[in-house]
Parts: sequence; C-alpha cells; structure tokens
Amino acid sequence: MKKIIITFISLIIGILSRAQTVNEHYYFKNLSSQNGLSQNTVSAILQDSKGFMWFGTREGLSRYDGYRVLTFRSGKTTPNLLTDNQITSITDSWERVLIGTKKGLNILNKKTYEICHVDNEELKDQEIRSILFDSKGYIWVGTYIALYRCSSDFSSCKRYDNS
Repeated sequence: MKKIIITFISLIIGILSRAQTVNEHYYFKNLSSQNGLSQNTVSAILQDSKGFMWFGTREGLSRYDGYRVLTFRSGKTTPNLLTDNQITSITDSWERVLIGTKKGLNILNKKTYEICHVDNEELKDQEIRSILFDSKGYIWVGTYIALYRCSSDFSSCKRYDNS
C-alpha cells in the first residue's frame, strides 16, 4: 500500500512539474489601434485556413499576419467598401471571407482583397449576427429577424422565422 501511495504522489508531482515547464514557453502579443488594428473593441475573431488572424471591430476589419495589420474600412477614400464599418461576424471558406456588419453582408476575395456587397433582398441592410458554412455548401446567416439558408452564391435564400 505504501508503494502505491508513493508511486501516486510521484506521478502527481511529475505531472505538475511538467505542466509548469510547458506554460513557461507561451508568448502573448497585444494588438491595439497603436499597432494598426482598426479599433480596440473587437467583436469577432477568425483564424482562416491560411493562418491569418481576422479581427472585426466597430471601425472595420483587420487582418494580422504575425508582422503587420492590414485594415479594411469605409472612409473618405473608400466610401462604399463595406456596407457598415461595425463588424458583427466573420467566417471564411475557400478563397473568401464573409463579413457580417450592422447593415448587411460583404464578401472579401482573399486573392485580390476586393470586397463586394451581398445584394440579396432578404439580407440587404440587415444586422448580421452569425455566419456558418455547412458540409453541403450552404451558407447559414443569422440575423435578429430570422435564420437564412443561402446558396453559395447567395442567389437564393430560404428564410426560417424565429417562431
């Protein structure tokens, strides 16, 4: 019995000492508007399939590659880049990032960095709360009003009311 207790205690000490060693190697870097982030209040975060970090803020979308921040927002030089600068949700699939805002949905092409607006009448000017791609290729979009299942090109969307 004494050998079992000593073995158990040795095992616990070994696990705890290993956990402390692993935690010493973590490094955190703070991103803020001083580093180029579009704004300090982040409402959505995504790590895309290529490892880039995307941050949705109240003042636009920022992409971080580990070295620099690239920001997308409507302004004086790009007045209609996004339907709204207040980003509510982001997701990616293939070569595009879907950007939900307070006033509609946008698509960013990751190769060209061009942004276009989703002009589907069901989704136009709605506050987008969530976006999800499913295994069948549909895009699910949640708003305050309803849930929509859309085709990959947004040519058709089926509405599911809150009821």
